[in-house]
Amino acid sequence: IGSAAGFTASVLLALRAGLRGEIPRSAWNTLRSMGIAILILYLAWMIGKACTVLGTADYLTAVLGNYMIPELLPVALFLLAAVTAFSTGTSWSTMSILLPLVVGLAYSLGEGTVLGPHTLMVMSIGAVLEGAIFGDHCSPISDTTVLSSTASASDHIDHVRTQAPYALLTMTIALGLGYVPCALYGISPWIVLPLDALLLVGVLRVLGRRRAEPDPALLAAADA
Repeated sequence: IGSAAGFTASVLLALRAGLRGEIPRSAWNTLRSMGIAILILYLAWMIGKACTVLGTADYLTAVLGNYMIPELLPVALFLLAAVTAFSTGTSWSTMSILLPLVVGLAYSLGEGTVLGPHTLMVMSIGAVLEGAIFGDHCSPISDTTVLSSTASASDHIDHVRTQAPYALLTMTIALGLGYVPCALYGISPWIVLPLDALLLVGVLRVLGRRRAEPDPALLAAADA
């Protein structure tokens, strides 16, 4: 519906600007440029549907419930959601698969811990949401990744490679200095969150590189 509305608005604006002859050619060029994206999305949906039918997420969640240390459940759910979303290319389906199973599992496991059932349940829900979003943004078959690279006229694999370091850095800090100290050692989130933010800024300041300024001679040649 959104695409149809955008296309209709573009046609009306083009007609108003007197570009009647440009409409068919522009529409065909756009459709042709989106062909690869549509094909990748179609194949991604097929993979996601196959994973849903196989019930891989249900099986892994049931196995975790039998052998998992309760305090490490959020960490395991984060990784499980990340792997599932990365493999299927969708965060929403991962959330819809895991969350109904996680709520009851986390609440029951939390009854025998210091955290308590409610706290462990909330942390586990957050872990599923964040892990699914992480896996979705890093997945080369994700609709957001495909459309982002297509809309910006960027090579798809280059887009995946360039955004992965930022996502992996955030995931590592969130797990190592977020879920582990809070869930396993009971450290307050009000202590952990500022430290995580400072560490992120520090890593970018140390390892980050400034964007190279363009050569004025090349800019002048391009303008000419």
